Amino acid sequence: MKFSLKTFFSFFFLYLAILIGSQRYLLPDVYNYSCFFVFVFAFLTKKQDRISLIVISYLLLVDTGAHLFNVTNGVIRYLIYCITFLFIIYNSKFHLKKLFLGLIIFVVYIIFSILNYNLIESETLKRDILIMIVTISIISISSSRLHYEFNNKLIISCIMVFIFGEILNIIFYMGWPMRHYLSYDSGKVLIVFPLVFYFIEKKYEKLLLVFPFIFLVLLFYGSRMILVALIIGVLLYLISNNKKSIMKFVLGGIICFFTIRYLSNAYEDIFQANRMTALIYDIVNFNSISNLDPVRFSEAKLFFSQPFYNILFGNGLGTGLFDSNGLLSFVKPDEAAFTREELKSRIFYNFHDIYTDVGLRFGLIFLFVAYFYIIKGFPKKNVGFFSVMLFIIMTSTFYSMKGLLLVLLFSMLYKFYTPQNEIH
Repeated sequence: MKFSLKTFFSFFFLYLAILIGSQRYLLPDVYNYSCFFVFVFAFLTKKQDRISLIVISYLLLVDTGAHLFNVTNGVIRYLIYCITFLFIIYNSKFHLKKLFLGLIIFVVYIIFSILNYNLIESETLKRDILIMIVTISIISISSSRLHYEFNNKLIISCIMVFIFGEILNIIFYMGWPMRHYLSYDSGKVLIVFPLVFYFIEKKYEKLLLVFPFIFLVLLFYGSRMILVALIIGVLLYLISNNKKSIMKFVLGGIICFFTIRYLSNAYEDIFQANRMTALIYDIVNFNSISNLDPVRFSEAKLFFSQPFYNILFGNGLGTGLFDSNGLLSFVKPDEAAFTREELKSRIFYNFHDIYTDVGLRFGLIFLFVAYFYIIKGFPKKNVGFFSVMLFIIMTSTFYSMKGLLLVLLFSMLYKFYTPQNEIH
């Protein structure tokens, strides 16, 4: 890249916007609008940087604040969502037979919904319709006029600026044990991007350099599913690529296991002060599965108590599940993702994991096909990275509109990224 004064100021204001976008404590009324600046900038800068900057704008866009942090204004948020979707669709060509097949699947799920009309909830129905739209788009888009170029250096530098801002938040505003999570936003999964990229590209020195900072932020995010998805994604990538790498991974895992087990017992109070570290403590000390996460454990029991047909094919769009045996009766209001109405009626919609939540409405066969499509890309030289990121994003952000649009965006990178577009 040629250096110029214009380039300098472009990057200065870009990084400044990203730093501001991380400051939910210092700038609570401003930070949630920085995404709009970056999103607009994405369409004003060079084409090869456009997709990368759209991804960064999604990192900065705040869709959930848990009544603690301000979210991005609804008009701006949905404007970004709509422009992203239309930008992808407008520049795409569709395979008509696959589009027709997708619409038939949509109709089948609508029929399932009609059969279970008494269990439908409107917000869940809206999200499930979006899942179907994204699914049909991924299935039926056969080519694109867009050049799905990806500037890895740019996106990693932007994420590390964001990580720097989060570390400032941890130092000046967070305590231990935590009173609440550092962020509740669904797009926070994107901070694992540098870890996945450096691992797959075998740039282990850089991986070791950024790992402590990213792991620290993940710790304060408190989202165990991101960590679980990251570990499973990396493990599946190793299995699909190289047996020798698996042995190195297993050996390193054994060393880490015993080191963490020793530290968890020596500093038990510190480990029990945070949900993510408490989970690690339970795993390395072989505590029972139900103790690791009683809510998720009970959700799984409730899900698998359904008839086998519903487990495989789902119950239809927008539907919930009635807890006839009171498996989730121990959950208190505001303790989990469930609303007070769900706890009162015992009809549950907001499950924590993709296999119970999406599986409830679409069935495990739907998820098996989706994951098979993603995992088969792991061994591919040019798109292995995007398929691993897609796996992590889908597993941990399936519940939000932002997460689903990120799934669509990374699916397009997975399908249409070509090596000549790579920017080193």
